[in-house]
Amino acid sequence: MARFLALPKNDPVIASLSMADVTMAPEARAAQVARVIEARRRLGAQTRGPEPAARARMRSAEIVAHPEETTSVTGVMVFDMDDPEELERLKTDLPNYDVVEDLPLSLIQPVRATASHSVEAGLDLWHLDAVAVAAARAAGFGGTGKGVGVAILDTGVEEVEEIAGRVASAFRLDRTTNTPVAIQSEDTEGHGTHVAGLVAGSRVGVAPEADLMNYVMIPNALGNISDFIFAIDFVARRPEISILNMSAGIPGFHGAMKSSVVLLKRMGILPVIAVGNEGPNTSRSPGNYAEVLSVGAANRHGRVASFSSGGSMVADAQSYDVPDLVAPGAEVTSCVMGGGYEAWDGSSMATPLVSGIAALIVERFPTITLSDLTEEIIGVLQPLSGVDALRQGGGMLQLPPHLWQAVS
Repeated sequence: MARFLALPKNDPVIASLSMADVTMAPEARAAQVARVIEARRRLGAQTRGPEPAARARMRSAEIVAHPEETTSVTGVMVFDMDDPEELERLKTDLPNYDVVEDLPLSLIQPVRATASHSVEAGLDLWHLDAVAVAAARAAGFGGTGKGVGVAILDTGVEEVEEIAGRVASAFRLDRTTNTPVAIQSEDTEGHGTHVAGLVAGSRVGVAPEADLMNYVMIPNALGNISDFIFAIDFVARRPEISILNMSAGIPGFHGAMKSSVVLLKRMGILPVIAVGNEGPNTSRSPGNYAEVLSVGAANRHGRVASFSSGGSMVADAQSYDVPDLVAPGAEVTSCVMGGGYEAWDGSSMATPLVSGIAALIVERFPTITLSDLTEEIIGVLQPLSGVDALRQGGGMLQLPPHLWQAVS
């Protein structure tokens, strides 16, 4: 059977939510979660789900997830069906949904092990210099991201020495029940461990006391849009999570994940997502959505990395450029499975640095709104000279100066 998603059109629950009064504080997010779940419940009671013809039609489908039967916040229905004619009839019978195929979602693969390093020989930490974290610490800045929750939607995270004690929780999807289950922290491929180190590593990380959620969304680097939907639905209901970090996508623009990202933001979570590694005039979804903080890669020479994706987008009657910003993403050193350190190239190395800076800001201003958090990041970017503006966004990531320059 093939899997399909039924996405609500003009979702009234999303339309009813305002981001303006939702802060990043866990208690404010908990209240927003309760509002969304109650709104979904009331909507289901009012509409009784799909029309009778659609409900009859769906007897030939295997329902994997239905928002009326769960505490779903996304409102997305997931089902399996193997009859193309029945599928077309079902689309007609579901006028308030967009029915789309569940497409593969893959890791944005970096170039790995451009160099290996040891603590004894000294780690190459140019990325901390480039984003002003090294200078801030030298000046007495003590921010660590303590208590700020960052969800790593990736291949998993192995809790190596560099990030010992930083993985607060770990989950993966049970394919039998299609629900997340708690696990011992693990990495199925290695990518997520490198990413986690750049967020919260004791030596290589930006926010060494942030609390990480290890969510294995793409085991062995592969998944589907439905895995993303299930992950978003789960993470959105966790008040302790303020930031979502993701380095996976589908080449080109595919809107099937957009409503879930919009809902995530309305619930007060910042989505920080890599744009891709296929070079100019390319991008990946959801990293190319206007609703996310889209991240490209820069090198140590102050230029956009040649592999970093980006360009102009026209989608949903909007014209905009991606990425929003760049961060160090070439020859970036972090921890690897089994211990030790390697320097990798990829926009997925840049993305966790943005998530780490966001965690430092939230630590300093725990009641900041999501809009103001985004402005804190975008407002202090340093433009790169002599490069394609469409691939640098506003410029290079920086720790906001007002967080640390007064210290010195």
